[in-house]
Amino acid sequence: MKHVVRLALAASILLVASSDILAGLVKVSCDPGTHVYLSVKRQDGTVDPAKFQQDVNNDGIVEFGVKNQDTVKDLGICKDSDGRRIWYVININVGGTTLASLEPFDVPSFGAVGASGVLFAQFDIENFLNEGTSFTLGQLVSVTAGAIAETSTITFKDGTGLPDEPDFSVVDVDALPDFSGTVDVLPGDTFALPVPTLSEWGLIAMVAVLLGAGVFLVIRRV
Repeated sequence: MKHVVRLALAASILLVASSDILAGLVKVSCDPGTHVYLSVKRQDGTVDPAKFQQDVNNDGIVEFGVKNQDTVKDLGICKDSDGRRIWYVININVGGTTLASLEPFDVPSFGAVGASGVLFAQFDIENFLNEGTSFTLGQLVSVTAGAIAETSTITFKDGTGLPDEPDFSVVDVDALPDFSGTVDVLPGDTFALPVPTLSEWGLIAMVAVLLGAGVFLVIRRV
């Protein structure tokens, strides 16, 4: 009986290591040297502490880890791309869909053309991915009252009045006016499956040893 308990304990640790410790990877394209803001809202309504990160390598890419992806409800990003401030949120339906179950995927970035102001985009991400709509870099898209002809899964708001220091927790998206004008497609962002770090690999190896020892003991006892 003790061996069975040990086996069950090792298995539960392995499940925790795979779902809670490992972090999914978000690769955000941005203007070289600029800061990117990441906001994670959970299904219970709580919001993770804000994450700011600078592109210190000046390669136009900033990477974030997102843990506990099965509890993510909304994920917001604010960045500068092609000299323009861009905000967007991906909305994840709670009905069994999780961020990890959708990954890997890419989302396009959009910027307001001309002096149209700051753009705030919303993605109904599950339906967007399911319908398979694609955009090409540099493509011009016409927006009327927040909607575009290409898909109903992306809507646009005018974020001109949003603060210079990004804070999704104080943004009432529904209160923002609908955007009308032209947007162009900029380099997009990538959402990848969890990849273990070196320390996480060590933990997984330890769990694997425990699990293997538990199986061995159970087999011997039988």
